[in-house]
Amino acid sequence: MTLSGHNGAVVRWEKRVDGGSWGSITNTSTTYSEVPSSSGTWEYRAFVQNSPCPGEYSSVRTIVVRPQFTAQLHDDISICNNTSTNFNIVLSGGTPPYTINYTRNGTPQPQINGYTSGTNISTGQLSTGNYVYILTSVVDADDCNAQSLGSSITITVGAALTGATISGSGDGCDGSSSWFSLIVNGGAPPFRVTYTLDGGPNTLYSGYNNGDHINLVTLGVNNHTVHIVSIQDACDDYVPTLPGDYLFSINAIPDASATVNNTATICSGGAVSYTHLRAHETPEHLVCRLLLEKKN
Repeated sequence: MTLSGHNGAVVRWEKRVDGGSWGSITNTSTTYSEVPSSSGTWEYRAFVQNSPCPGEYSSVRTIVVRPQFTAQLHDDISICNNTSTNFNIVLSGGTPPYTINYTRNGTPQPQINGYTSGTNISTGQLSTGNYVYILTSVVDADDCNAQSLGSSITITVGAALTGATISGSGDGCDGSSSWFSLIVNGGAPPFRVTYTLDGGPNTLYSGYNNGDHINLVTLGVNNHTVHIVSIQDACDDYVPTLPGDYLFSINAIPDASATVNNTATICSGGAVSYTHLRAHETPEHLVCRLLLEKKN
């Protein structure tokens, strides 16, 4: 900014943000420039004096600095051949509505005007293949550009199912809850998982997504087996190679409730022996058992 049409010398410049207190700037030139340190309404003025006359402030120069904002596409997804899906863009900051420009596999797509953060954008019907979407520009209602356009997303269409792996909560103690989880390779979620527990009837779990936990609730003390009968994706295709059985055990909780010292008083350097209470054995039963063992 430049001060002109004044009489006298510039003593200093002053500034404030969002109507706060004025602060002095060490600058006696008729020009001043800076990069504002934050968003907000910045005001600047110069103090001019023609000594010995009193000084006077110039008119105020107002500069509005808009907040920075970022954009990010969401999300990677797999779908069936000759179907469509939606993606969206999350805008963090800025002033809506937004103008969106993006490419699909390097080809510019029609500009989207009046966009609101999180609104679904249809892909249209897609055939088998991989489609990479990249933002090329995002401009808000104040004509400000996004500081970051985020990363690309990939929409995979008609990916073949190849297999699956299984894991779970592992061995546990009596009273604990158990679960298992699958990672399905390829295909289009959500999946339908059919399984059996300990050779029982088939159980169907619909709407499964990779990494979900299928809860088996609380099982009794024993060895247990989860057998996967089938895994089917949203395209009605089946996983050709199923994972092996998931084996785990629920164990009884140990009981070693107390110990007693057989020798109440000992000499210095003497040995101390301990007798353990057996499971579910009361102190009274312990005394009887020790007396009988001593008698025998």
